[in-house]
Amino acid sequence: MAADKSNLLYLKAEKCFDSLTLAAGIFDSLLGGGVSSMAEYYRARNILREAETAYAETLKEAHKLLGPLPVYAAADFDKWRDDFLKKNRILAEFRDFALLQEELRKDELLGKWLTPEEIDIFLNKNFEDQQKGKRQLSHIKVRIILDKLKLLLEKVREQNKQARAKFHAAQT
Repeated sequence: MAADKSNLLYLKAEKCFDSLTLAAGIFDSLLGGGVSSMAEYYRARNILREAETAYAETLKEAHKLLGPLPVYAAADFDKWRDDFLKKNRILAEFRDFALLQEELRKDELLGKWLTPEEIDIFLNKNFEDQQKGKRQLSHIKVRIILDKLKLLLEKVREQNKQARAKFHAAQT
């Protein structure tokens, strides 16, 4: 199931996931002893750059939808934002850990991007922190998505470094 076209947060996150998955696959092939070409390396590197851009845009969209309202926001923006978040099921409904875990495991988009085990790991990691300060537990879906994207991004960046070193060593 693809993200709703009006939901830029999930669309940008989906673009980032897709780009990172593609780049990781190419880097795996390059590092795994398959046919290595500079063209494939540059292709993977460019896809990684697209993923980095999509990640930055995802963060920006998350802040827009879940962050504090700007002082210049129209009076009806807060109502529109709340309606939008509920309509697109961006907010988590439950505050109880077991119910929240079940809700997240049943979420179609989270299930597309994360395994149930990964959902549990990120939920355990973020459950307490997401209730501190100005953070809200209802925003935990977005926190989990961002954490997974950040983890993938770090992995693919490391693959890029390894591939660059491999090609550099081959040229010398």
